[in-house]
Amino acid sequence: MLKKWITRHSDLMKAVGAPHGTSLTVDQVISGGLTGLLAMTPAPPAVRAAAFRALASLPEVRNLGRVDGGQGLLITDNGATIKLVLDPATSRIRSSTYTGKGEKVTGGDTVDAAEWTNVGPPR
Repeated sequence: MLKKWITRHSDLMKAVGAPHGTSLTVDQVISGGLTGLLAMTPAPPAVRAAAFRALASLPEVRNLGRVDGGQGLLITDNGATIKLVLDPATSRIRSSTYTGKGEKVTGGDTVDAAEWTNVGPPR
């Protein structure tokens, strides 16, 4: 159900390659939408868990099992890879590493905490 919703409501994801004469596959749209949901969207644990399961079910995603920091997923897309480490208790992304096609690691993030707050950033 979550995959269908993302496919139906991901016009921005579907248009990513259009200026260059390419387009994303349905699985790429779903993968990007689920990864974005896990990385950037404040969502309840049940929604995060459903997104984690849906992401793990995609053909370009390989479950790495337990890794340092949590549960690992490796997403392969046209030779590029994204490694996600998720906290199984919260289904939150603990870290992500992007490696471009034929390149060494080109970027990554580590998340120590991500919570709602009523406090603004320090000035």
